[in-house]
Amino acid sequence: MHEKIIATVQDILNPEKPLVAIKTFTEVPDQIPAYEDKAFPGTCTQVGEVLETGRTFYIQTGNVYCTGGVLATGILKPPAEQECRKLTEMHLAMTKDYCDIDTAMKNRKAVDAGIPRPEKRNRAAQIGLLKDIEKPDIVILFCTPKAADVLSRAYSYRAGEPITGFGSTGGCNVVIQYPYVFNKPVFTYSDVAWRKFTRMADHELTMSFPYTCLAKTVEDLPVVAELYAHYAEGMDV
Repeated sequence: MHEKIIATVQDILNPEKPLVAIKTFTEVPDQIPAYEDKAFPGTCTQVGEVLETGRTFYIQTGNVYCTGGVLATGILKPPAEQECRKLTEMHLAMTKDYCDIDTAMKNRKAVDAGIPRPEKRNRAAQIGLLKDIEKPDIVILFCTPKAADVLSRAYSYRAGEPITGFGSTGGCNVVIQYPYVFNKPVFTYSDVAWRKFTRMADHELTMSFPYTCLAKTVEDLPVVAELYAHYAEGMDV
């Protein structure tokens, strides 16, 4: 199944980066190598390492400074209000992407209200290329806006609903947490840390699918892409 998904996406959408997958575990897996470092800022850097090296590994809370990825996969429980403010202050001091801490907290609360934390508790999450992970939870795609449009239409072709998108935020809380919690795909042009540490090109955005959802979408991708390429041909417009 992986081979068909990878081949179809590559042939039709021609992404510059391979597909990345994430799989959660309720117990620490003994057959997968552990991540042996503490990534800065966090999971975005680890995704970037997977793209660069092709390695696969599992992560836990001690492997990240930024906790977005382990919160998104249910490995870490949501912090209390005071701790959340301290984490937001740390991010604000580094990125200065809001005018003050109250505005940053307002944005964070708005995102948290729209994307609940996972109820399921996990111990670890494997990150690797899709070809190397059996039965993943989530698949991450880096692609052009046009490719995202085609893939979104392939999803809507049978689902009958649009894909939700995000702006001004879009790291782990969107790319990982949204599809994990809602079991639906999402797209985002991502936040500054995600773009920088996954080494996204200027023309790329990020899409993320639950694995089973992507498998179904890819079945319709060839016919949707063909219709897309020949849209309105022969019409008197």
